[in-house]
Amino acid sequence: MKSLEERLSVLENYAKTYSMQENCNNNEYMRGIANGFIIADAIMKGQNPEYAKTKDITNVAISFTEGLRKLLNCNANENESNTPDFILAEFLKSCLDIFNSSVIQRDKWYDFKPDIDKLNERKESE
Repeated sequence: MKSLEERLSVLENYAKTYSMQENCNNNEYMRGIANGFIIADAIMKGQNPEYAKTKDITNVAISFTEGLRKLLNCNANENESNTPDFILAEFLKSCLDIFNSSVIQRDKWYDFKPDIDKLNERKESE
C-alpha cells in the first residue's frame, strides 16, 4: 500500500491535470471532475480550494475548423458515425466553403448585389 504522502501526491497530480485549461474548459462535466479533485486535495492539505474556472474564451482566437472539432467532441457527435471529430470538422468546413462558393457563383449569374444597408436595417429591427 502506498504511503499517505504518495497518495496525496497522486491526488495533487489529478487535481493539476484535470484543472488544466484544455481539460476543464471542454465542458461543465470536466470542470466538475477537476473541482472534485481540487476539493479533495484541499481537504487533505487543510487548505481552502481554488476552484477551476472557465477561461474567457472570447479572447481566444481559434480556427473555425478547430472550433467545430471542439463542438463536435464536446457533444459526442462523432460517436454515431465512429468518425474522428477532426475529420468531421474538415468535412463541415468544406461543405460551408462549397456553399459559399455556390452562392457567389449564383449571384454572379443573376448579377445580384445584396443591399448591405437593408440587411443591416433588418438585423437592427429584429
